[in-house]
Amino acid sequence: MTSTDTKSISPTNSLNLGQNFKYQVFSDNTEGISIVNTPQITMDKKHYLWERVNNMKTSLVDSVQRKIPVNHSNQLNDIFKRFQYFFSIIGPILLLIMFILVLVYWKREQNELWKSHNQCYTKECLISSSSIIAHMNKTILPCENFFQFACGSYYSPFHPNQNAEQPVVQAHRIVASAFGKDTIQDYFKSGRSRRMLRFDRPMIEHLTEINVHAIINSLRNIYSNSYGQYNSAKYKVAQFYDSCSSTSLRNWLGAHPLMTKVAPLLNGIWLLDRNASNETGANIVNQTSAWPKRLFWDPYLTQQFYMAKNWSWMDSIKHLQVQLNVPTFADFYIYTSPINKPRLYLFPDSGAMGYLSDYKIKTYVSGVLEVLAKDAGIPYGNEEYKERIRIFTNDLKLVTSELQKIYRSTTPSKWSQKFKLGDLNINGNAYDWSGLLGAYFDETYVVFDSDYPIYTRYLDYLQKFPILIGILERNFTKSVADRIMNNYMLWNVLDTYTWHLSYEYYMLHLSYNYQTEHIMDLECFFVTHELFDTVLGAIYTEKHIHNETENEVKQMTTYLKTSLKNHLKQIQWMDEQTRKDVNERINKMKILFKVPEIMRDDKKLNYAYRTLRTSYNYLNNLFSAIQYIRGVYNRLLSGVTETSEENWSSRDVMVYDSHVALYLQLDEVFIPPGMLQLPIFHHNLPAAFNFGGLGSLIGTAIGILVGEYGSVMLKEGEIQSVWTSETTRKYQEQKKCVQDQIYNASKNYFNFSDYVMSSINDDIKKVTRAVIHEASGLDIARSIYQRD
Repeated sequence: MTSTDTKSISPTNSLNLGQNFKYQVFSDNTEGISIVNTPQITMDKKHYLWERVNNMKTSLVDSVQRKIPVNHSNQLNDIFKRFQYFFSIIGPILLLIMFILVLVYWKREQNELWKSHNQCYTKECLISSSSIIAHMNKTILPCENFFQFACGSYYSPFHPNQNAEQPVVQAHRIVASAFGKDTIQDYFKSGRSRRMLRFDRPMIEHLTEINVHAIINSLRNIYSNSYGQYNSAKYKVAQFYDSCSSTSLRNWLGAHPLMTKVAPLLNGIWLLDRNASNETGANIVNQTSAWPKRLFWDPYLTQQFYMAKNWSWMDSIKHLQVQLNVPTFADFYIYTSPINKPRLYLFPDSGAMGYLSDYKIKTYVSGVLEVLAKDAGIPYGNEEYKERIRIFTNDLKLVTSELQKIYRSTTPSKWSQKFKLGDLNINGNAYDWSGLLGAYFDETYVVFDSDYPIYTRYLDYLQKFPILIGILERNFTKSVADRIMNNYMLWNVLDTYTWHLSYEYYMLHLSYNYQTEHIMDLECFFVTHELFDTVLGAIYTEKHIHNETENEVKQMTTYLKTSLKNHLKQIQWMDEQTRKDVNERINKMKILFKVPEIMRDDKKLNYAYRTLRTSYNYLNNLFSAIQYIRGVYNRLLSGVTETSEENWSSRDVMVYDSHVALYLQLDEVFIPPGMLQLPIFHHNLPAAFNFGGLGSLIGTAIGILVGEYGSVMLKEGEIQSVWTSETTRKYQEQKKCVQDQIYNASKNYFNFSDYVMSSINDDIKKVTRAVIHEASGLDIARSIYQRD
């Protein structure tokens, strides 16, 4: 190789900038210079070029590193490591979220697919669904007010003037959990005479609870906002309810209001008489010096406790019955009926039929008396008072045991029978029946002579119990006999009013009666309902009833009555004579859903309750209410009340109830306004909703007239058969057929043995009748809906 060739292939113009380069080149003639890593062949040239690129990269990196501080470089490395650690944690979470989103999307698609295969496309479904969707109010947040969200563009709330305190449909869970399961339903279902047949549905069991909750809130609003209306009936009842539920005030007052009322009525109370003499059995030492000079911190009341020398047990009995409605030995009530005049019924008081064991006397009676001493200010453990408790309990046990002996020696009749008032005095006139009844019914012109008619099952007991008075008078001195009777009557008062006193008395009452503590708001509502259900009905009517609802119900009942007649024509087991009689009965049937005028007219309502006086003091309010009720009883006995008012004022059916009721004796069907609301009725709902809900309930009630219960009816004051013998025979055949179907279906479904089925045969008979009634009601409602 020549020097020229070598020159031509040697990269003399581009030097290798490796680490061994030690000098500067100033001339193109470099043959005599040895350059490090100079390639000598073609492969070396390629390698050289690659090395050159690497050297340039290394040089660039070095130059960058010289410009970046070392600590900054370390920070970048730390950030990169942290990013790797952060991504190792977040990465799986992001993947999980993506998986969930995919799963949700897939599930939604599956639901849509299921809906497409199971959607209802009938005419009724499309009309109903389009009506509901078209009238949603989407401007309302569903979590704030779901009722307004779902129905706000079309339906007004079933509780008008709705505010945060008034209930809506979604409040059911709150109401139910607060009041306890079935508490209200069980209470309203236990009618006094059970003369009504009541019909309900599981889907509306909560309506009564919601209605009660609404009335309670209305009572509170009336009491808080009705300034200047203190004489109105609604305000008086609202104040009565507030005084009952204000437990702090009741706890502060204790038994003082009760003792203030009882002491003058009993003409003295031996238990608290500081001056009780030794003749009455008080302690010889009479250690009352430790007692406060002012019992219950009331000097006037302390003097009222002194027993009079001329004390009369009969006068005290009259006063307690008239002023406190506390009976002694016997009690009475007025029974009203649309077909009969008011009747006076007599029966034993609870002391004659009850039994006070030694344990109950020790725990309950002694406990109440000890709390009474605490309220009076008597020192705890005072020997004189302990001795009086011992004497008191012995007297109580003596009287109750003698009454039980008399009661057990008698045999009550199965049914109440008519007697004369004079029939009660065969053992003497010690018990002044005429004077007692005359004092109680002093607002009437009724004369309670020996010929006055009475009704009772307990004639034998009512004739014998005055013997007890003779036993006491023969075996004890007058002072001791008076003490025994005084103690017995005082206990009757305490036992009656223990629940209405402070919390200590209240808990003793619950423990004695094996009851559990309930919410006082609900307990006080029940008390208010018992005394003033007419006013509560007026409050509910004012807030929740309007003319459109009444017009819609009136039209529906007319249709259902027509459908019932068509149903009657299709019954094959009924002969023509029976069909004719039943059709006549249907024509006379009344379907009542309008409330009495007194509940719509505040002037009439205020006039009716003009004698009622209320204040912050609950017991005084209760005493005033008792006098008002006594006035009502006087009106009932005089026959000056309206039957229509009485029907809505009884426990059998109320305005704010949610059960259709049938009074078979008079062929009257009651539709309480309390059930005329969602979910079973609204005047703007599609007809399918209303007829399927409320219509089927009414159909069941009126359908009974052509069923087994309607086989007899009241004619001219007597129960007579409507069905002929042939109709009865054919009906029993049809009923047996339905019963067999239920029997076989139940046996096959549950796989029961014949032995098990035989044990529930009676239940199947009852179920058969219920199934027939329910099926008839549904058929009556469905047929008229489909036709129209």
